[in-house]
Amino acid sequence: MSDLEHRLRQTLEPVLDLPDPRPRISAYHDMPYALFRYDPEEEFDLRKQVTMLETRLSQKGKRVKRISLAECLDEAMRVGQAKAHPPRRPPGTTAPGAT
Repeated sequence: MSDLEHRLRQTLEPVLDLPDPRPRISAYHDMPYALFRYDPEEEFDLRKQVTMLETRLSQKGKRVKRISLAECLDEAMRVGQAKAHPPRRPPGTTAPGAT
């Protein structure tokens, strides 16, 4: 068993299997998610292991939601970019709905 598998199966999974894992996941009990650090070269093995973990937890009645931090960052940057640089209107025109 690799270190990655060991940390997932022996450390994280028992916590996620608890009726309420929040007190054991984070110092902030109102944040029901776990962050799991891994090395980039472990990416593909991690994805496989997380899929299997998700299956095991789902079979026990747990709801599992994967969140991609890359997608969150991309969306935040797009929203920030749109707010920082709103579309320009040609001179003499008004925004839709403006009077």
